[in-house]
Amino acid sequence: MKHKTNFCLLLFLLMTIQYSTSQEEVKKENPMDVFEPLVGIWHAPDSIIKKTPPMQGRAIFKFEFDKVHSHIKVLEDFSLTDNEDFAFTGIISLNALTGKYEFFGVNTQRNFLFKGYFSNVSSVGFTREYDVYYPKDSYMGKNFGQVISFREDFVFHDDNMMSFDIKFYNSRNKRYEMWSENKHVVVKK
Repeated sequence: MKHKTNFCLLLFLLMTIQYSTSQEEVKKENPMDVFEPLVGIWHAPDSIIKKTPPMQGRAIFKFEFDKVHSHIKVLEDFSLTDNEDFAFTGIISLNALTGKYEFFGVNTQRNFLFKGYFSNVSSVGFTREYDVYYPKDSYMGKNFGQVISFREDFVFHDDNMMSFDIKFYNSRNKRYEMWSENKHVVVKK
């Protein structure tokens, strides 16, 4: 009887270890987990907020997984106190057909559509390339064309700081150029 009890305990322990190991393997296999360093609320550094008072109480990015880690919800340029005050909303999701991390969104204030993808995703950063579709009567649509391609290169400096630059595709000279002169820095709080 003692041997049966020991055998049952050993079998139970082995099954528990196997179940625990298989759960860890399932979690590791989720391709969206590569975005884990991105998840959170990213703000301008305090030094920038002091120079730009309208940024007080606002955040630059918010990235959060859905409940089953199938996609990431994105908010950009939003109020920390008013859930209805944001400039952009979108999602990042893995396209099973292409294997690309696709990115879709809309500027909620001006109805610009964003469509693109993330590449070079790693623990050190990523690239976000996308097209913005502007309404014909908008300033950008009138002066630069209704579809403009952008590329942003993000670099993680540590768990709570990343920088990025924004480039646009200049169709006149057929190359990407800096959209703004400075690299942008954001911090997680």
